[in-house]
Amino acid sequence: MSDAAESPSEPISKEISNLATALVLAKPSADGGESEGGGTVFLIGAGCSVSAGIEPAAGVAKYCAKKLARKLSNGSLDTQDADVALNWLIEERRITLAPAKSPRPDGSHWAGLYSYFFEAHFQSANMQREIINAIVAQGGDKLNWAHACLGELVRLGYVHTVLTTNFDQLVLQGIIRTGLMPVTADGLEALNRIVGRPKRPQVVHLHGSMHTYDLRNSATSLAETSRHSTAQAMVHTLMKECDLLVVVGYSGGEEGIMTLLQDAGRVMQKLVIYWVTFTPGSESLSENAHELLLGENKFLVWGGPADRFFGQLMSEMKLGEPEWVRDPIKILNEQSERLKAPEEDLPEIQILVDAFKARVNYANRPEHRLDEQDGRKVQAAAMRARGDFRAAYIILEEANRDQDVEAARLHALNALSLWEEQRESGLLDAALAELEGLVDRTEGEVRLENILSLGQALLTQSESAAQTDSGAAAAAAPLEKVEGVVEQALPDYPADRFLLGNARLNLLKAQALQSQGERKPTNVEALNGARAAYEFALIGLQAANDSGGLLIEAKAGLAAVYQVLGEETNDLEMLRDAVRRHREVAELSRRTDRPLEDAGPLLNLAGALIALAKGEVAAARVHPYQEARAVLDRLVTIHQRQGDDAAEQEARKLIAEIDVALRDLED
Repeated sequence: MSDAAESPSEPISKEISNLATALVLAKPSADGGESEGGGTVFLIGAGCSVSAGIEPAAGVAKYCAKKLARKLSNGSLDTQDADVALNWLIEERRITLAPAKSPRPDGSHWAGLYSYFFEAHFQSANMQREIINAIVAQGGDKLNWAHACLGELVRLGYVHTVLTTNFDQLVLQGIIRTGLMPVTADGLEALNRIVGRPKRPQVVHLHGSMHTYDLRNSATSLAETSRHSTAQAMVHTLMKECDLLVVVGYSGGEEGIMTLLQDAGRVMQKLVIYWVTFTPGSESLSENAHELLLGENKFLVWGGPADRFFGQLMSEMKLGEPEWVRDPIKILNEQSERLKAPEEDLPEIQILVDAFKARVNYANRPEHRLDEQDGRKVQAAAMRARGDFRAAYIILEEANRDQDVEAARLHALNALSLWEEQRESGLLDAALAELEGLVDRTEGEVRLENILSLGQALLTQSESAAQTDSGAAAAAAPLEKVEGVVEQALPDYPADRFLLGNARLNLLKAQALQSQGERKPTNVEALNGARAAYEFALIGLQAANDSGGLLIEAKAGLAAVYQVLGEETNDLEMLRDAVRRHREVAELSRRTDRPLEDAGPLLNLAGALIALAKGEVAAARVHPYQEARAVLDRLVTIHQRQGDDAAEQEARKLIAEIDVALRDLED
């Protein structure tokens, strides 16, 4: 069996919807009865703070390189280019780097230099605190959506403890905004105040906070965390008492925290862990994290950027936006009620307290709320955030969408979402018409997003027409329109200014050309055009570090194009390339408990292997046939788990055909 077909050494993957269900089940009951759950602990890393402007480890290392070069050059090298600073430090022999930390073309060395600079140069606790405070200050003290949603999950009782490896105060801000004040431990000496089943929410800064005297930055100090008896007791207590651990924005790259988690995992082997990754698959995980997730009840979830993940999680849980975002005046009302005037005769303070309460009452008046138009749009956005597309669509039916492009776009997106859910007649056409109008009415980045949404809707329209009796022309027309729209847009969005947007446009073009090329009779010219567009898209997606799953989508599309071209032109080398590419896609999306819709990469790999076997000379056919059979065996297991009898029978039919072919080769 091929590695791509079945890999028992891979973590089990789940969806965000599975995590949402697990959070609901783990929530303690309101009455504290026998069904009370143990609640959830979140562990968050640097990935949760990036969208707030907080630099991850690589960014901190770059800051250190520039600061060190400026200091050691007596200010003569005051550059904003970290690579220039690092090269100067090396060339002037001001630093000596081990081969593993030496500069690499892809920039991957920077993350490893984080601990180096603190160990070798900025060793003073005061220096370290100054650097971390400067890094946090660069973020502008902004609260991102991820921490706002996490705070709401804490307020609602789904999460009782947040462990963070970050120095910033975003977790605390997210919780305080809800009106709660958590217990906080920002140093190892404070961990004894953390309990397994707290009555108040808890925040633990595992490496210290920006206000801590002794931060943990060096590899040595990070490793000491795992040997600290209080830290060991704290983690074991939390893991023993909770029902669920969720890890977000953390790759598990440092030994201290991972050692604590692995030790707890060995003691509590049935501990449920959901580990949320930035990119699909387990490739971004450290070796220790990968090992931890091979145990029972350990799951991998692809979430993408933290803001997107938390937004989807809140939608799956039907929560939408945090309450303080939905009704900021409510928090002010609560503060007004709690603010007590002094009992003694202090007239100036009494006046100030009364003035605050009067201002809150003023803000409460209906005439000071959002106007009707903005109110509808905001209500619709809230409904969409909760996953209620119909309510959002109905609300915006009454909005003045001719004057408000945001309301019009939201209306079109809700129509598309409803159509995808229920296939209601007319919704897709309505969405297409509205998006076409928006392309003409908008400009810049907003127009680009409308073009991309229009292109995706046209691809959907073509696919829908192909599955009905609408005819080939009805299916082809939207594809030609996609190609035209993209060709017109590409000059306005060049790769040097719109890297990811340009890549997404090329991906749309490639998908449209591929669909045209694969229709009978095969259009080789269109397929070659698709191949070129996919190559352009891949360059951009890789350079932009795309995390939205588009990279795998582009790789899968290109593999399919190579396969069809190879079969059409009897080009064995192209078929071998197709197999290699399908195998890579299957590897990237590899799962051991794969949802039904994700069986596609394996089915594509099996198809490419069968095509290659048929094209090879007799002596060379056995191996690709055998690998294809192993892949299909895995597919049978997947479809059995999902209860998809039809798909299982199709896989078994292909297996039977391969068995016949192999027997013929033996004869």
